[in-house]
Amino acid sequence: MLRSATALGPTLVFVILACSGPSEEVVGTKPVLRRIENTLTTNGRIEASDPVAVHTESAGVVAHVSVSRGDVVKSGQELLRLRKTGQGELREQALARLNVAKARLASLDEGPDPSRKVVLESERLKLVAARETAALELDRIERLVARDAAPRNEVEQQRSKIADLNQDIQALKVQLVNPVAAGQLKEAKAVVQEATAVLQQVESEEASLIIRVQRDGVVYSLHAREGDYLQQGDLVAHVHGTGNKYARVLIDEPDLGRIALGNKAHINCRCLLRQCMGM
Repeated sequence: MLRSATALGPTLVFVILACSGPSEEVVGTKPVLRRIENTLTTNGRIEASDPVAVHTESAGVVAHVSVSRGDVVKSGQELLRLRKTGQGELREQALARLNVAKARLASLDEGPDPSRKVVLESERLKLVAARETAALELDRIERLVARDAAPRNEVEQQRSKIADLNQDIQALKVQLVNPVAAGQLKEAKAVVQEATAVLQQVESEEASLIIRVQRDGVVYSLHAREGDYLQQGDLVAHVHGTGNKYARVLIDEPDLGRIALGNKAHINCRCLLRQCMGM
């Protein structure tokens, strides 16, 4: 038994020396409280809260587009201009008709020219001379009738002739003093008003061919190009305000578990400016 103890002695000493030797240094990290960010790469678009859709008021072919996607525009600014066949001819015809009507009304207001007045006065003097002659003839016939030398009906005929002459003379006097009858002026004014209304209608149709912005903002989408034919009411563009923006993010179903209601998101738009604007 002593041999066994002696034999085990060195073995025990060796083990003790190995365990009590120098150990390697352990390096630790001090814990810090911080938010954990979860990065999710996906697709989406930046949108405004108050988009405005712009539609056509009339049908026509797009003749000119004045803006591009992404342009900042002001209220009333032209977006594009349409062209309608025959629109220019309609305006020229309406304008010509109005000018003719105005010229006729001005002529009636001014009255006849001096040469016309000379003609009217000459005709009046002839009628006056004819009336004087008729009056002398009436006096002669009345004397004959008094002696029963002429039928009484000739007196009435002569008096009727003088009455007609008086009526014609009075009509010429009216033309010389007020050459235009009230009915003529009224008719001429009505024609001017009608021609003006027609021209205004044509101009209104021309104005509807110019599509304008209804608000200040940014052109987010443009749905028309030069040469396109647009019907009345077709969508032309979307104009968004320059205020608050919203992100519409598309999340795939496998990634839905990584987000929860109330999470805050920091969006990094890794795309072209116009693509980020939703073009």
